[in-house]
Amino acid sequence: MKKKSSRVGKKVLSKRFQKNMVVCLASIAFLSACSNSSPQEEVTATENETSVEQEVISDEEPSNVEPTNEESHNEDIEIEEKVDPVKSELPRTIEIDEQFIHNNGTVLTIESIHLGEEFITIDIQAINGANNNVYLSWGGKNALVLQDDTGVTYPFLPPEDNYNLEIKIGERLSGSLIFGGRIKEQATSLKLIINPNGYEDRDSTDFPSFTFEYNNLQD
Repeated sequence: MKKKSSRVGKKVLSKRFQKNMVVCLASIAFLSACSNSSPQEEVTATENETSVEQEVISDEEPSNVEPTNEESHNEDIEIEEKVDPVKSELPRTIEIDEQFIHNNGTVLTIESIHLGEEFITIDIQAINGANNNVYLSWGGKNALVLQDDTGVTYPFLPPEDNYNLEIKIGERLSGSLIFGGRIKEQATSLKLIINPNGYEDRDSTDFPSFTFEYNNLQD
C-alpha cells in the first residue's frame, strides 16, 4: 500500500512541475516580446519628434529671407522720390529784392524768381541813370545766361517788342525775364549773368554787366 501511494505522489509532483514550467516559459516569452518592441516604439517616437522640429524650422525660415536686390532698389527709388523738395513744391515763387548799382549809373533790382513747370521767370526793375541809352541784352537770347550748379543752362526767351531790352536815358524798365525749362531737381543754386560780354565796372558803357546768384533753392 505504501508503494502505491508513493507512485501517486510522484505523478502529482510531475504534473505540478509541468504547469510551473509552462508558466515560466510563457513569462519569458512575454518579456522577450516586450523588450523587442520597445526600441521600435522609441525610434518611431524620436522620428515623430524630429519631423515636428523640422516643420517648426521650415515655418520659421521665411522670416529670415532677405529682400531681393530688385525689391531693395524699388524701395530706394520711392524714398528718393519722397525727399525731392524742388519737384514737389512747383510752382514756387522766391522773393529776392536785391539791388545792384553799376558804375555807369544803371540801377538793377532783382525782385523775385518764379519756378514753374515749363519756365523760370525772374522779375526785374531797371532804371537808366546813365548819360546814354543802355541795353540789358545786347545780342538778344545770348545776352542773358541762367545756369544752375549742376551745369544746366536755361535758354533766354527775349520779348519781341524789345529784343535787346533797351532802356532810354532816365527811363525805367519793369518786367519779367523768361527762361525755358523746369529747374533741375538736384539744383541748389541759380546764377544769372546779364550781358556776359559787357562791362561790370566801366563808367561809360551802353552794355552794363550784372551777375546775380541765389544759393538756397533747397530751403
